[in-house]
Formats: sequence, structure tokens, C-alpha cells
Amino acid sequence: MVESHSLTATLYHQAQKAIDQPFSLTPALIAVIFLLVSSSAIQSYSKRQRLAPGIPIVGLDEKGSVKAARKRFVNDARGLLREGYEMAKGGLFYVPSPLGERLMLHPKYIEELKSAPIDKVDFVATFQEWLTRIDWTEVMVADKFTQLVGRVSSRMFGGTKLSQHDEWVNTTITFAVDGFIGAQKIKKFPHFIRPIAAKFIPEIAKIKNHYKLAHNLLIPMLKERKRTGEKPMDLLQWMVENAKGEETDEQFIADIQLKVSFAAIHTSAAAPTQLIYDLCQMPEIIAPLREELKAALDKEGHLTKQAFNMMPKMDSFLKESQRFNPLLLITMERLVHVDYQMSDGFIIPAHTSIGVPTQAVSMDPSIYPNPEEFDAFRFAKLRETDPERAGKMQYASSNPQSMSFGFGRHACPGRFFASNEIKAIMAHVLTHYDFKFPEGQERPVSMGVETQFLPNHEGRVLMKKRTEGL
Repeated sequence: MVESHSLTATLYHQAQKAIDQPFSLTPALIAVIFLLVSSSAIQSYSKRQRLAPGIPIVGLDEKGSVKAARKRFVNDARGLLREGYEMAKGGLFYVPSPLGERLMLHPKYIEELKSAPIDKVDFVATFQEWLTRIDWTEVMVADKFTQLVGRVSSRMFGGTKLSQHDEWVNTTITFAVDGFIGAQKIKKFPHFIRPIAAKFIPEIAKIKNHYKLAHNLLIPMLKERKRTGEKPMDLLQWMVENAKGEETDEQFIADIQLKVSFAAIHTSAAAPTQLIYDLCQMPEIIAPLREELKAALDKEGHLTKQAFNMMPKMDSFLKESQRFNPLLLITMERLVHVDYQMSDGFIIPAHTSIGVPTQAVSMDPSIYPNPEEFDAFRFAKLRETDPERAGKMQYASSNPQSMSFGFGRHACPGRFFASNEIKAIMAHVLTHYDFKFPEGQERPVSMGVETQFLPNHEGRVLMKKRTEGL
């Protein structure tokens, strides 16, 4: 049995088309652009980027041009960043991108930058639906996990009414995709024309409909809770009870609820998708994980909060998978507004986009021995041999050697929730399902989209319901 083409797979193809194809202009938009470009006010719009002297640029062609490297960055930022990191021997280098050359910093600078003044260095910006069949069924796991995380997150954010509301779950998924596609399209225009071009991009127009649905669904929920005095234990209620000033506005709360879902769903769905791909590629990891999980369950066979801290192998597996396939190739991204001097005297020029090439750092042999070898229990072993550094070896940790969740004041605040959510999902899958790749299939290659490194949404896995449990 093969599942039908999925919602997220369809959205994935739309996103890829937005990246690969030039944006077509309507005659009206062309006319507007012509009038604006001919205006003399446009001539002084852009602030030209200054490059720091002596810092190499990765990917230059034989003529010293960055044009080819900028195009390559869109789909192979991972390779370009690895080349730059090795070329600079872990030092500073520029990586060309469609938005200009980004300065990649050594992790030694992050302690200084994490507390830099914002005006100078700014931050840039449920299981019932799973298989019940006991024979092998081909599944597009990226879609399954996206839908699943959408419902699980909605349950935590707004209770069962949200998690069982199909239109809400779908809008939280498509809201993120429309934003992504809209961003890819709008970036193809010069900055000065974007406010007008946005009016002609369908995906940006759809975003208003997502907010409208959020208002229509959540505002009545808020009014009903106020009327009945009901206080469920969910994020929506927490926001109501802690809101101050303009935050108490019901429309404001509804908007934030949609934005939180945007931040949580696709990021948390990416990890279990990569993990299932890894387990299918390396099935020898499955048995140790199941043994550890069985030992962590309580007497009734339930996964408690305490159990999450009793699964170092699971935690290590998550972290090693993230090391190879992080969601973001560059973290600690900032925009430097003024010339900014570091403690060693190096000056970052104003109007420079900076960041740390996180995935390249994670492949540095001076930090991780045999970095090209996937060692599922690498961090569990490190926690045993070096207990003092055990905290830094955990999946949700954030430190200079492990920055997949960012670092400093803008480190992902939901990483601990995401860690437990992903572990709960993986525990359920390991308990109730067997899985493998179809005959002859290798691990689906992750898709690089500029600084994002996404699981392949075309990947298929054979799954069936387990009859014996753990």
C-alpha cells in the first residue's frame, strides 16, 4: 500500500519552484517598477557593504567574481561553508549569498557578541492518525511528522479543541510555507520595490487569511474561557494570565499563537524525520534505543517526565543526528549596524551580516574526533567519561561547540520543549512501529535552501504496526 501525495509534499514542491524559477512580473507591476526606478530618489537608497580587509571570500571563480558562488549558496550552502571553514582553518571568511557576502566568525567571538548592544549588533531575523496496519505500508514520513507535530503542538498550545481542529492544524502548517515561499519570491526584488511587489505575490496575500482564521477561532475561545472561568493548562491560558498592556488584546494573543505555531511545527517535525531516516540507514541502533526506553518507563509502562532524563542514548542519538543534519547551517546571525571592534582589535564593518558556520564547526576534528563517522552514542559516552561536561553534551544544550539551537540571548527558548516532544514521538514510534527503507533505497539526501538544511520530503519509509511492543 502506498499513501497518496501529501499536503506537505505538495507544499514542498511549491517551495522548490519558488526557489528555482524566476518570479514572473505582471504588466502592471513592471510599469510600477519602471516608474520607481526612474525616480532619482532611488539612486541613494542602498547602503553599500564594506568588506573587512584581508578576509578571504570562499567560492570565487577564476576572475575573482562572487556571482557563481552566490547562486551556489542557494542549494549548496553546506558545501560552501565547509570549504570556507577549511580554507580559513577555522578563522574568519566571507561566504557569498544572494543578499550579499556574510562574514563567518570563529566561535571564540560568540561570548562577546551574545551580549552586544542590540542597537549595534541586532538579531536577524497526536498518534491516532498513524498507521494501524500490521503489513508493510509505504509512508512519506516528513508529511506524517509535520501533521503529527502540528497536532501535538496545538494540544500543548491551545488544548484539544485546537489539536482536533483540522483547519487550524492545516493553517499552522501552510502559514509557515506561505511565509517561506513569499520570502523566496520577495528576495528576488531590490529592497526599495519590495513593499509594492509584495502586493502581487499570492503567498504573501494568503498570510492575511491565516491571521483571519486565527482570529475567528481563538478569539471566541478566549471569550468562552473568560465567561466560564475555565483555566486549562496550556500556552493560550498562560499568555492570558501573564499578559500586560497591549498584550491583553485578544487579537494580539491570537496573532502570537499563530506565530508560535510557525516557530514550533516545521522545526520540530524536521528532527524526527531525519531520525527515522538515520535509523533505517543504521538499523543496529534500534535495539539499544528500545532497551533503554523499556528501562526508563514506569511500572505502568508510561513515559514520565523523569524518564526523559533516563535516556542518555536517545539524547545522544538526537544530538549526533543534528550534528550531521542541522536545521540551520549558520547560527548566531546578526546584522552589524556600526563599525564594531572585537577584543582582539578586529573591526567588523558596518552593515555586515555575520554568523557562525555551525555545521562546519561541528565537523571540525579538533572538536569531534572522527567527525565524518556517525556515532549514535558519541555524546552518551562523552557524558560518562567527562561528567563535568555532561550538561554540554545534552541535545538541548547551547555552547560554543554546539550551536544548532543558537547561543546567547537569542538561543531557541523552546529547545527544551522541543527536545521532550521529539523524544516522546520517537519513543512512541519505537514502541509501536517497525520501519525500514524500501528495497534498494538509500538515505534521502537533505535539501539545502540557503542557510536551511531540510529533510527530504520525498523520502519514503516502509512502516508497520508492532504486535509485541517493547
